[in-house]
Amino acid sequence: MRVLAIDVAVNGCSVGILDTKTTVFQQKRMETDRGQA
Repeated sequence: MRVLAIDVAVNGCSVGILDTKTTVFQQKRMETDRGQA
């Protein structure tokens, strides 16, 4: 079961996926990409 949570804040978009360790790693990468963009 995959839980997708999207939160829009001042910093940008934070996407949190609760599934496995791999998805958590993707979450951190997405936050980094959004921050640098």
